[in-house]
Amino acid sequence: MPDKTPHPVDRHVSARIRLRRRELGMTQQTLANAVGLTFQQIQKYESGASRIAVSRLYDVATALDTSIGYFLEGRGGDQGVQSNARLAEVSAFVAGDEGLAFAKVLHQMPRAVRRHMLAMAQAIAGVQGLKR
Repeated sequence: MPDKTPHPVDRHVSARIRLRRRELGMTQQTLANAVGLTFQQIQKYESGASRIAVSRLYDVATALDTSIGYFLEGRGGDQGVQSNARLAEVSAFVAGDEGLAFAKVLHQMPRAVRRHMLAMAQAIAGVQGLKR
């Protein structure tokens, strides 16, 4: 029986669609209307429940005022399936309500404060800082 889990690339593209739509403050209904679909189909694309054809991705990119390449940005090479899955997970978080609100608040802070916030978050999570 075939594996029903979405491919990491499909999950990444789904997360990027949601992220771009949310960046623009666009509802699923508005996007659906722009590409001639139902909002339920947009939900399926964004959740990864349905794969998106390249021609439909082109329509979505046009409606979201971006290029098709945008949806693959940050995916990396084919050798890092685990890192790609992690990137899709992070993209999905950022595209969610909490992640988007957090990103907007961070973006409004001065850079020095953001760096301190990052260091504090990394210390709490027990992860190493950015490499320079």
